[in-house]
This record gives sequence, C-alpha cells and structure tokens, in this order.
Amino acid sequence: MALYAVSDLHIRGPEDPLYLSLLGLLRDRAAPGDTVVLAGDVFDLFVGNKRLFTERYREFFCEAEAAGRRGVTIHYIE
Repeated sequence: MALYAVSDLHIRGPEDPLYLSLLGLLRDRAAPGDTVVLAGDVFDLFVGNKRLFTERYREFFCEAEAAGRRGVTIHYIE
C-alpha cells in the first residue's frame, strides 16, 4: 500500500506536463490498496461542476473513476 499526495499543481490545461503526470499516476502507478490525496488547487481554473471544465478534463475523471474501480482510494481536499 502506498500513499500519494499531490498539492497545488495549478494545471493550466490538458497539454500541461503536470496533467499528463497526474494521469500517469492514476493510470499506471496507483495500485489496488493505494491512496491518492489531491489537495489544494489541482487545476489552475476549475469552477464548480460546470460542463466546460468537466469536458476539458474528462480524461482525468475517467482515470480517477477507473482507479477507484481498481481499488485505489482517492481523496480531494480543497
């Protein structure tokens, strides 16, 4: 079991290298039983549950959901 904590990435868009690293963490690194803690401003701009943002970062939500199905626990702290 591993604990991954990432904070205040301020990802600027889908092409941001930090975004690609976050996707890689969720997709390739985090394993069943691991915990991922996302804290602070993960995205530079992401207001509420607005369609613009959820579509822009759709791959993140898909990878987070897939990680959860694999047994990875994900926590978000504002």
